[in-house]
Amino acid sequence: MRLHTVKVMYVYTITYVWYNYHETHGQTHVIVYICVNCVEVMIISNLPDNIFVFCDAWKQSGAQPSSISGSLETRFEWSWLRAMKAMFVTSLTTCSAFVLTSLSDVPIIASFGTFAAMVFIWVYILAITFFPCMVCTFVYMYGYM
Repeated sequence: MRLHTVKVMYVYTITYVWYNYHETHGQTHVIVYICVNCVEVMIISNLPDNIFVFCDAWKQSGAQPSSISGSLETRFEWSWLRAMKAMFVTSLTTCSAFVLTSLSDVPIIASFGTFAAMVFIWVYILAITFFPCMVCTFVYMYGYM
């Protein structure tokens, strides 16, 4: 559970800095502080889904022939490539809904949509980089394959 909390903190920090950097140069905007709690609920629902997809691919890789499941590197590569595609689709559908929300004429809704879309871009990036590295580190340190 601590790993999930760290990833949520990373997502908020990266998105907040990125959003303020891109939105404050020459544009007026409304920063959405109230709706951040709504985004947190959505992160909590999407991030475990991505984690489940990778863990499922990791378990499936153990049942593959020894050319795949024989070493940590080949097993990781197979799992990562398989999970990355599924995680991309789930993150893309969520992100595209918020991109469409950002086209609203109401400034607070548009700002919320922009912020939430960026959050889910970073959720995907961290889901395909941070968590798989943690799984490989765990397997390497504890020898659980």
